[in-house]
Amino acid sequence: MAISASGGRRDETAREGAPRRRDGKERIRDPERTRGNILKAATIEFSERGFAGASVDSIATRSGANKRMIYHYFGNKRGLWLTTLEAAYERARSAEQQLRLD
Repeated sequence: MAISASGGRRDETAREGAPRRRDGKERIRDPERTRGNILKAATIEFSERGFAGASVDSIATRSGANKRMIYHYFGNKRGLWLTTLEAAYERARSAEQQLRLD
């Protein structure tokens, strides 16, 4: 342990200024994973509750992200919904193209 400028102890392995989670662990930033987690959570929420029944709060909780990230990546709930529909369509098209129907 080292002593910080304010006199408190700090772990020498911690990066200076690295954001911390509420449990004290270092937050790891991975934008692709965050966006993917939001999309997965939104797909589940929209499929279970529909557009009107799903909430940005529940999607944020399920994904482990905060609401600001949802708005950052998708603009609004409608943008997120459209992105989940596009992703589902792309998965269906990809699976269809792999079928051999000769």
